[in-house]
Amino acid sequence: MQATLSKKTIWAMSSYSFLVLGIMVGFIYTNTFATEVLQIPAQVLAGPMLIAKVIDFIFSLLCGSLIEKVQIGKKGKNQGWINFGRIVVTLTVLTSMIPTTAAPMIVRLLVLAVSYCVLNSTMNMVQTAYYNLVAIVSGPNPANRNSIMVNQTRLNTIINFVTAFIPTLVTIMPLGIWNYFIVSLIFVIPMPIALGVIQKQADGMDLRVGEGGVVYQISVKDMFGTLLKNPMVLSIFVTQVIAYISQYIAQTQGAYYWIYVVGNFSLMTISSLVGSICGIVAGLFMPKVGAKIGKKNAYFLTLCAAGIFGILNSFLAQKGWQFLIVTTAISTFFMYISSPYIMLMYLDAGEWYLNKTGKDTRGICVGLMSPPLKIGMAVGGTIGLAMLAATGFYPGFTPDPTWVGNFCRSTYMIPGIINLCAAVFLMLTYRMNEQDAQRMAQENAAKIQASIAAAGGAPAEGAPAEGAPSDGQE
Repeated sequence: MQATLSKKTIWAMSSYSFLVLGIMVGFIYTNTFATEVLQIPAQVLAGPMLIAKVIDFIFSLLCGSLIEKVQIGKKGKNQGWINFGRIVVTLTVLTSMIPTTAAPMIVRLLVLAVSYCVLNSTMNMVQTAYYNLVAIVSGPNPANRNSIMVNQTRLNTIINFVTAFIPTLVTIMPLGIWNYFIVSLIFVIPMPIALGVIQKQADGMDLRVGEGGVVYQISVKDMFGTLLKNPMVLSIFVTQVIAYISQYIAQTQGAYYWIYVVGNFSLMTISSLVGSICGIVAGLFMPKVGAKIGKKNAYFLTLCAAGIFGILNSFLAQKGWQFLIVTTAISTFFMYISSPYIMLMYLDAGEWYLNKTGKDTRGICVGLMSPPLKIGMAVGGTIGLAMLAATGFYPGFTPDPTWVGNFCRSTYMIPGIINLCAAVFLMLTYRMNEQDAQRMAQENAAKIQASIAAAGGAPAEGAPAEGAPSDGQE
């Protein structure tokens, strides 16, 4: 079994969380920035953003093939794309928040949509390359993989605490329409540094383009083939599509609750802070619950909780924002039961397919993490904007009780019901337990090592030596 990674390496790989910090303003507050600063009506915004999201989705299908066939830089194939991506992501995050208020409507839409499209397309490359490096650096030891993902989740809790101040910052800073840009600039600075640290961890281990044989030459056809032929990856893929649609319906409309129902956007900071503080506590303990009950059961429990609290919030949010904060705090604990392990479910699905067929599509399975997010963003974001417009919303309007009721149902109840559907689908279709996943990973690693030895090969330079496994909780 692969040696236990050092704490330094585990935390270095976990610093991917700083990418979340860097993109948070652009990802979460694009619609709010567009309607409140750029003064673009929701129904006008929906069309161009849908086109951008469709392009982004198509690009997400190509990212695995591009990583395998196009080398950027002098290091390994994944390292090069991370190094390139960190520059592009930084620039596009800032471009998307430029207040082009003096320009015609078409220019404002074009700048926002193109920046969004380039940012998200590049994120496809960075995310796929990163998870490939996680598998390369951690090796077949499940504890190494768990340690990196659990620590990344814990670091995310700190990041979420910091980003909880975004609504207040963009409200109280003295630069007016430039507030979103300045906040983005402050938050994006650590991200390229962290990605640089990550790509260095794979020195001597990351393969170059074309190395590894034909099995590693990934095409779009291969990605669809893997998705359709592997029932485990298809199960988690569809489950995530459903869950992301729910998430982005709620997320697209969520900020408007504080602006128009509560009447004070800065109060959203209190909700975010409470959720972040609960996340810090939950990140310490709840992943252990997920490890104990298994990845599938953990994700099922998270989805059920999201569904129940969504339906409950559709009533409580009308009674007062304080109730919404309480339910948000409680639901946060359920989220951290499964959040470190979803990527590992894709990797387990790849191990299952390799064990059953002898075909190594683990890298393809990891690459298939991106499309569900893109589908969810495109479909959920578009539905969210359409539902917001259907309630009678337009920038600067005065809400009445009827509008508030309709808004709360569309923002909370509908996403809640969708989450419950995702939970049922996962439980019925994902059929692999923890013992099978660990056994298959170890059997696959042994076969690969035997194949390398038979061919007269040797472990890659810089690969860790053999050693005892960790407990996965560095």
